[in-house]
Amino acid sequence: MLNILISLLIFTLPFETLQFSVAGLDIRIHQIILALIVLVLVPKLIKQFSIKHITKNIISIDWYYNNMHLVLLSLMWLIILIGGIINGGDLKTTIVRNIVLLGYIIVFYTVYKYLNTRERLYQALNIIFLSTGVLILIALYEAIAFQLGWNSFQIFPGRVDALLPEPNWFGMWLAVVYAIALPLAFEAKKFKQQFAIWALILGVILMSILSVTRASWLAIIIITGLYLIYQIIFVRQYIKLLNFAIVLFAVVFGATGMSQLGLTDFNLKDRFTSIISQKTTYYYEVDSKTGEKKAMGDINDIKNKDNLLTEKQADINVMSRKDGYISAGVIIYKYIFTGVGLAGYENMVGKGYNTNNILLAVAVAGGIFAISLFLSFLYIITKQGFLIIKNEPTLAIILFGSILATLITGMFNDNLLMGFTWLILGIIASIPEIVWAEEYNKNK
Repeated sequence: MLNILISLLIFTLPFETLQFSVAGLDIRIHQIILALIVLVLVPKLIKQFSIKHITKNIISIDWYYNNMHLVLLSLMWLIILIGGIINGGDLKTTIVRNIVLLGYIIVFYTVYKYLNTRERLYQALNIIFLSTGVLILIALYEAIAFQLGWNSFQIFPGRVDALLPEPNWFGMWLAVVYAIALPLAFEAKKFKQQFAIWALILGVILMSILSVTRASWLAIIIITGLYLIYQIIFVRQYIKLLNFAIVLFAVVFGATGMSQLGLTDFNLKDRFTSIISQKTTYYYEVDSKTGEKKAMGDINDIKNKDNLLTEKQADINVMSRKDGYISAGVIIYKYIFTGVGLAGYENMVGKGYNTNNILLAVAVAGGIFAISLFLSFLYIITKQGFLIIKNEPTLAIILFGSILATLITGMFNDNLLMGFTWLILGIIASIPEIVWAEEYNKNK
């Protein structure tokens, strides 16, 4: 029963919009599954651990050391809660969001503890690939439906989002899946495995392009570059790497070509170059009589191309993020020791605004202590990755790539309260434990 529930939890976490409302609260399907998992686990834990056993663990340094991930995240959560109660200004929203964050920490710990064998780890990765395949098919429908004038269910017209609340979230998830799939594609030996993984990577890159999420593009480019450099310098299987690189670039160019088959109206070249220039092209239709400029959403909206005027201007999204970072810095400076909780930023800056950055989100919510705990948590996982890279390079690269994808996309989007962020953290935190458990059993 528990195995089925955890598998369903892993499968549904990327489907953020599978939800319904109860008394004004949005309840997601994966939250219901998590609640069922807790209901199944609690009786077992009560039978397994007596009061005496719990008391002994509380005063045991070894227990805290062996459960360092949970300790760090629990302390972070508590500090964020206290900061929100003291300075958040909106107690109800503070409590609700802290309950959500606590739920995601439970997701992390459940996945982390459940994935205690290599078999379970690869089962989890296969479930992730399956759910991603479903999302890709949904996104493909959205792209085609939008071009045909059907109901595409897109939040932002012209940008695919599958079942996630916005295209940026979809792009973030795709970047993480790419980081997992890339080293597996290099190591796959059977043709069926190779074909399935490369088909997934093709879909991931295509949908990342169609989501028009620059953070996802940046993460994919950086991860690809670092992985190829790692292979060239340390692995040195040059013939295998050459074949791999040829297939990879064929898939990339194939996905790029497919994106140009009428699946998007966005100027992707302009969007891509804006990553560096931080400027984008704005289109205007000029009235031939009055000279008045009328802003147009897209060049295809202009009926008479002779009246077309293009101007390179600062990207409004970049400017908005910069303003968000500055506001976050001001709040962190003012509430450096306590933070303002998970509702404080929105209460102080404006409804609907966020820090657009996962690290700033933690620092704003819990001050210097919370961000120190969170960075320590990430540091421990990263350090453990380096400890296993010699014996398990593929799993270590999956660990590094997943953290990198989460942080790169998290530099431009606040993914702290996204369920799939904690799913991925739980999976990669389990990797070193699995490797060490195998080594221990082998040497017994």
